[in-house]
Amino acid sequence: MEPLLAEDGQRSAIWLSADRDCARIDIFYDDRSAAVRKRHSLRSTLPRQTYVALRTLRQEDWAETWKRHFHTQQVSARIWVRPSWEPAPAGRGRVVIVMDPGLSFGTGQHPTTRGCLRLIDRLGPQGRSKAALLDLGCGSGILAIAAAKLGFRRVAAWDNDPDAVRIARQNCTRNRVGQRVRCAVADLAAASLRRPYDVVVANILSGVLIRHARTVAGLVSGRNRGKLILSGILNRQYPAVRKAYAQLGFEEEQAVRLGAWTSVCLTASHA
Repeated sequence: MEPLLAEDGQRSAIWLSADRDCARIDIFYDDRSAAVRKRHSLRSTLPRQTYVALRTLRQEDWAETWKRHFHTQQVSARIWVRPSWEPAPAGRGRVVIVMDPGLSFGTGQHPTTRGCLRLIDRLGPQGRSKAALLDLGCGSGILAIAAAKLGFRRVAAWDNDPDAVRIARQNCTRNRVGQRVRCAVADLAAASLRRPYDVVVANILSGVLIRHARTVAGLVSGRNRGKLILSGILNRQYPAVRKAYAQLGFEEEQAVRLGAWTSVCLTASHA
């Protein structure tokens, strides 16, 4: 879906339902004829059950549309995500991340992001406050920000898209963890490390996870039974992903299934 939104460079926003397996996407055009062409393209490309409508807004309304649909939400036991226009939720022990919706996605609404955040929350900093975490395919940087706020000592955020890395840096700065998260453009196919990470999070496509399983596994430290959090996996694809990593010495510790998606925490059994 994301390529369909970004292919012509238009402003867009996405909201994913927390309790239903559905999404709403708005794409904003200044030219009505271009919007009509886009509607026709989407109707011919998307599944038949998808509802595609065209609506005229006042010039200033497109930006306000986000605010009507995106509100502060609790995404795990301790982690809350709020847009910049809403106040921080009160309460001790809460980890609050400021994140506005947009093309970067990664606002904590998608089941894959929620699953990762729940698993990261469970790992840190309970006995792992000195641990280091790597976020592969960081997108908006939300997972790396959560890790830094939870107390992970060393956090890195990688993506092969320079625009995603730029947005992640901005979000880290907004959340006051810019000095603690190292954002970098990196290609997974050529990834290598001198120092492996105690926890590696990869919220990417299952096909990529399987194809580059050996590389991803090699980023995880064998000390203290290193952890690997994988997501972006449809439930029906999970057995193949699990098999690929079991062959490399990783055991399932906990799986989180939200709707059609599976996120999983694996433990290196070859310590």
